[in-house]
Amino acid sequence: MNFAIVVLSCLMAAVAAAPQFTRPNLPDRLFVPILRDERQDLGDGAFSYVFEAANGIRESRVGNPGSKGQTNMQGSY
Repeated sequence: MNFAIVVLSCLMAAVAAAPQFTRPNLPDRLFVPILRDERQDLGDGAFSYVFEAANGIRESRVGNPGSKGQTNMQGSY
C-alpha cells in the first residue's frame, strides 16, 4: 500500500513538472563571425572598445573620466 502511494506521488510530480508548452520552431540562424573585439580598461575610468562583425556591424567607443565625475565618451556605430 505504501509503495503504491510513493509510486503514485512520483508519477504525479513528474506530470506536474513536465513542460506546459512546446517551443516554437525557430528558423535556422546564421553564424556571424566576429572579426574584431578589443576592450581596454586603464583602471582610472578611461577605456576604449572596438567591435566588428562580418555582417557589417561596427562599433567603437573611447571614454575618459570628466571633471565632475561623469564619463565623457566619443564613438561611432
